[in-house]
Amino acid sequence: DPSDAYRLALKLNDKYMVDALDAIGYQNVADCFAKTCEIEESKVRETENQAVSSAFFETMKKCLGPTEVEESRVRLINSKGAPATRELGGHGDYVLYVCSQSYRVHHNESLEIAKALAAHASLPVVVLCTIDLELYATASIRHLIFLLEGLGEFEASLRELGIHMELRIEPKGSAAGLSVVGDAARGVRGMASGAWAIVTDRAYLRRARDVESRIAREVMCPVVEVESSLLVPLELSAEVMEDVVDAFFYRFFPLSNQFIKVIPEAPVKTRVSPTLERELNAMGCFLQENHGRRLTAQELNNAYDLVSRVAENNNIAVNVSVAAGVEGGETRGRELLTAFVSSKLTGYSNASEMLGESSRGEYGSLLS
Repeated sequence: DPSDAYRLALKLNDKYMVDALDAIGYQNVADCFAKTCEIEESKVRETENQAVSSAFFETMKKCLGPTEVEESRVRLINSKGAPATRELGGHGDYVLYVCSQSYRVHHNESLEIAKALAAHASLPVVVLCTIDLELYATASIRHLIFLLEGLGEFEASLRELGIHMELRIEPKGSAAGLSVVGDAARGVRGMASGAWAIVTDRAYLRRARDVESRIAREVMCPVVEVESSLLVPLELSAEVMEDVVDAFFYRFFPLSNQFIKVIPEAPVKTRVSPTLERELNAMGCFLQENHGRRLTAQELNNAYDLVSRVAENNNIAVNVSVAAGVEGGETRGRELLTAFVSSKLTGYSNASEMLGESSRGEYGSLLS
């Protein structure tokens, strides 16, 4: 019975902290039952690398050099050419970074590629973050609050860099990639309509892949996908899904030294104009609960009642409290990682095997 299996998984998680006692930990347990990560032998998504057939390939390759991002992390997933910029009579006003999971300004390969493309075309970077509530079927308001905390910090950090960010929440039942592609019948203008090029974080889960595939198919500009989550791109570390962990490690560790490095963070040369900002503010999908008005991530952070109404209207549980002592955001994540690496990493694996999971309550499993 899946229900019994789910209850048992939560019980084991709570007892042994297999995935840690925090908001993300509980979501990960639920994801094991609700989502499918389909891994094929030769590729991970329906979209193939379009580098050979794309006129944009040489431009992308030229921009790649200064970023020091490995070419194996980056690929074109459609064969569209870049439109002319507005100055040359076209509609290319900005480089759009559709940020779906790498909510950070430091060591973000996707963001650096977007900045490099924007510098090449003398255009600004626009970051679009969407909260697709189709992905939150097994989540609670605790997860939304945690994510909004991180997005609030991300928004503020981008602003300091001179980068404009837009946040959209898309309700359940929305078409994949609604705020990017748009929907003329609903009066939704997609943010791809003014993009010279689009950069996306690499997608793995089914819904995220659907979003990426639709964007690549329907927009009228090149789409560049960047691996910004894994240390070593999956194709290099494992040509097929490994059944034996040792076989994976045998390939992974020799490759990892090539990828363990700090990438330079380029300055932003062109900023969004007030006129363009007003246009961006009107694009995408807006919350009915807020009467169709735009809200920033920071404003949503300070509007718990509104977030609660949105969650209830999308069948997301609200009868849970915000996770105590768990704060979302890049700064807090870096603090925890620094403390762990500097004082707890040495002997961590051996201690966990000898003493068990329950003795290491602050970090959870070996994968933390």
